[in-house]
Amino acid sequence: MGLINRDKDASEQKEVINVPFSALGTGLTLVAWQVPYPCTVVDCRIGAVGLSGSPTIVFKTDRFIVGTGNTTGTGIAGTYTELALGTSGPFQASLQATGSSLLDLQRNDVITLQTGGANAAVAALHLQIVVKKTQDILQINGSST
Repeated sequence: MGLINRDKDASEQKEVINVPFSALGTGLTLVAWQVPYPCTVVDCRIGAVGLSGSPTIVFKTDRFIVGTGNTTGTGIAGTYTELALGTSGPFQASLQATGSSLLDLQRNDVITLQTGGANAAVAALHLQIVVKKTQDILQINGSST
């Protein structure tokens, strides 16, 4: 008998996505992760070093809908002023309320990271996103795994 997602412990149903960035300036939109399967965002943490000024970050989801086009701006979290890792430790983003449909991701959604702040920069940033898979049988690019 095969092992399906609901048979796993709650901690095994989650996946941690680690995304490093380097030399980020102001006014950038970067792809953090292209979602390979339906899931829900449960946590988001950021560590940054080498801050100049007060850089800000916004997390959004881009979704392409056939016949409609690209939908941008579904907010996973608000706008955050980045904190230095050496001063404050890793920063944990306040996500939308638990159970909010804004945290639900579909296959091929793209999580983007938008930087801002006047004359601000970050030498290195590490993004960690924790997602919970929402299907019992995981399909990536149309094939079961």
